[in-house]
Amino acid sequence: MSDLPPPPPGAPRATAGNVLGTWFASFVVVQVATVVVLVSTGYVDDVDTVPMSVNALLVSVMWAVQLVAVAWWANRSMRTTLTDATRLRVAPRDAWWVLVGLASQFLLVPLVNWPLSRLFPDEFSAEKVSERAEKLADSAPGAWFVVLAVVVVIGAPLVEEIVYRGMIQRGFVSSWGVPAGIVVTAALFAAIHMSWAETPALFVFALVLGVASHRTGRLGPAIVTHMAFNLAGLVAVAAT
Repeated sequence: MSDLPPPPPGAPRATAGNVLGTWFASFVVVQVATVVVLVSTGYVDDVDTVPMSVNALLVSVMWAVQLVAVAWWANRSMRTTLTDATRLRVAPRDAWWVLVGLASQFLLVPLVNWPLSRLFPDEFSAEKVSERAEKLADSAPGAWFVVLAVVVVIGAPLVEEIVYRGMIQRGFVSSWGVPAGIVVTAALFAAIHMSWAETPALFVFALVLGVASHRTGRLGPAIVTHMAFNLAGLVAVAAT
């Protein structure tokens, strides 16, 4: 399902305005909540050494805020549930998208980073690209690594796909058309990770997720692809 018919006049629809407004409001709330958590745990002045216990609390708060925001948008703007508004459907046939996720991690990411590492060796070296992931892995010793795996492999792909491909991309595509909607969503997704060294590869990977979601009309393929991608990256970091 690549192109959906336009809704009839007066029907609820996703737009760039209502999805951006929802996303921005949730972003502001998350930033305030993050500061509150860091202050209350004593890490506001030492964010580089935040342990996995605090990281898990931070992402739990962030995901809760984001899911509440998407549910509010679904009810207010789309007059339906979060599941229906974001087309949150996963089917058994989505399993083959694991291969797309693995290929994206082991083939697409190196392909994107290779010329950048030659042109800008200081900014896009292998060490720089993996720096954030390695710090996160170092913050999760022992049994906390299991928590990290749940966060990275299950939680992050599920919530991020609901927010970015399920809500934001749907609004952008509705307002600006398919190519622009997918590209701008991918750019926002890459930028929000706030890692310059990872931005190009994340942007290209987000294009894969955007196309997968739009072409199938469901979030299942993007979620499975994202999960496999994150799992492969986590295993690669843990093996080093």
